[in-house]
Amino acid sequence: MGGLTDLLPHVQRAPASKRAKFLCDPFHSLELTDNVVVPVHMPPTDQEQLGQRVKDLRILVTGGTIDKVHDVANECLGFSPEDTTHIPEMLRLGRCHFPTIDVILMKDSLYFDDADRDIIAAAVANAPEQQIVITHGTATMGETARFLADKAPDKTIVLTGAMRPFSLSVSDGEFNLGGAVIAAQTAGAGVWGVMNGRVFAAQDLIKNTDLGRFDA
Repeated sequence: MGGLTDLLPHVQRAPASKRAKFLCDPFHSLELTDNVVVPVHMPPTDQEQLGQRVKDLRILVTGGTIDKVHDVANECLGFSPEDTTHIPEMLRLGRCHFPTIDVILMKDSLYFDDADRDIIAAAVANAPEQQIVITHGTATMGETARFLADKAPDKTIVLTGAMRPFSLSVSDGEFNLGGAVIAAQTAGAGVWGVMNGRVFAAQDLIKNTDLGRFDA
């Protein structure tokens, strides 16, 4: 049992031949005998902080590459004729069941204007949740982030997207969406972008078209 002691913090050895209860995790315990380790202190904030971080979250879908499909008729990428989104399937694959999803636009962000961004800002303002993820095209994601910067200062707003559609293989969409969902629950109020495993403040959300990624 010595190796177990090395792996577990906040423990001490119990006296030999004494029955002890060993806490394996916050939900299960085992009764062991003889020379075993027994937790004497669990950081009191671990589970409390976890509970505080589990927050309601809304995903606003606006289109972008993440939701594009192969248009076989025109041999290009576009949106499905029904303007359906892949976001529910992406969440299902990640066993992420709690976000609410609203499709408010289905558009290539190259063609976004301030009228489109006003629609996004209104959806953010009207959402009852304080935590918002916006799926967005990468072309003008930074512009939208900076447009939203002063629109809902009390909310945490995270923009994300993909360089390659989810409908095609080897997409970065799932990775980016998962990061955005986590960031929306842990970052402070303000507007952020999550791409390529990094969290960017709105002013730093800049696409590097030469390298095909976002760099601060």
